[in-house]
Amino acid sequence: MKTKQLHHAYYYATALYELAKEQKLLDQILSEMEELAQIFELVPQARQFLELTFLSDDVKQAMLEKVFGKSLHPILFFFLKILVVKDHFSLFPTVLHLYCKLTDESLGRVRASVTTAVPLKDAEIQEIEQMLSAYFHQQAVVSTFVDQKILGGMIVHVKDLWLDSSIASHLKRIHKKVSAKAQELAHTVELSPDYHE
Repeated sequence: MKTKQLHHAYYYATALYELAKEQKLLDQILSEMEELAQIFELVPQARQFLELTFLSDDVKQAMLEKVFGKSLHPILFFFLKILVVKDHFSLFPTVLHLYCKLTDESLGRVRASVTTAVPLKDAEIQEIEQMLSAYFHQQAVVSTFVDQKILGGMIVHVKDLWLDSSIASHLKRIHKKVSAKAQELAHTVELSPDYHE
């Protein structure tokens, strides 16, 4: 993303954050934005329609009103209309990311992603959240992902930290150690006088 676009996105996210904080609506606005992101992921044509610059603002705002007018908080709905009028709706994903970061920092939260080979049960997710909350001294919010390629164990990503306890990663480390030992043994044998006789 270009610096100018990132600047615009940060401006929008900060403005929305300040307004939502003043109205004590930080989590509600965040939840509605995340639901919108899911809708746009499932129906990308809706987002693409709102990003079209050659369509009139009236047409796009009418679409917003018809689809989201009754389901979104007025603050968020008005904010979306601003993005449409300014032809900046393509910045919505970045605005969401920045708004989420500002909200988490304000509420003392830390987000973590946990990847496992099979889906985690609710009790397991809660246990992971409790452990991470205790470690970081912040409320942990865990998002889970499933990747059968890791075979077992889990991969945890929090802030800039990665914890890879997957079976696939463990097997790679074993393979690396075995290969190194094999190369060392081959080198030793080659240097042995008995080998050259």
